[in-house]
Amino acid sequence: MTEISCLPLLKISLFKLNTGYIKIILGMLFPFLILVLFEEVLTFFKIEFSGDFILILGFIIIAGPSLMVKVWPMEELKDQDLKELIEDFLRKQGIKMKKIYVLSGAGRKIYTAGVIGFFPNLRYLFFSKSLLELLDADEILGVTAHEIGHIKKKHAFLLF
Repeated sequence: MTEISCLPLLKISLFKLNTGYIKIILGMLFPFLILVLFEEVLTFFKIEFSGDFILILGFIIIAGPSLMVKVWPMEELKDQDLKELIEDFLRKQGIKMKKIYVLSGAGRKIYTAGVIGFFPNLRYLFFSKSLLELLDADEILGVTAHEIGHIKKKHAFLLF
């Protein structure tokens, strides 16, 4: 007779599954899922052409960030004073963002910020709601400076 451990079931039952987490994962995978589908369609119809890799790469770089912010549980930053403060700081640093978002549906324990996108007109800055509630304006600008460092050092291209 084998014993069944209840520990995994207990962990799962105590973990509050938040759909925001699932949306974040889907947002990251969505551009790649579309590409796989695109490639499968091309293969099915036996369509081959030179430059298909460049087309796929271009799609990920250009359309990926826009798809991510549509899928992720985010909304535009509504605090007009904070938004203007961040935008002024970005301008002084010579950095352009399309929009500034608040990641709001991912749970209370998410303290993060980030930049999505490679090109200025397709680049988004986001902060988790929990992080914005925790930090004051100067600290938020410090986090923004950190994210600017990622942009200036081209970390997104290195990670890609």
